[in-house]
Amino acid sequence: MPTPLVVSDVAKSFTMHLRDGIKLPVVSGVSFSIK
Repeated sequence: MPTPLVVSDVAKSFTMHLRDGIKLPVVSGVSFSIK
């Protein structure tokens, strides 16, 4: 049976709009699957 959901190489950043749009990386390269 195939895996219903696979997510690979996900990244998330946070933008500080009140600080001239500085982008802070939160996570990167996250992968997971749901069986």
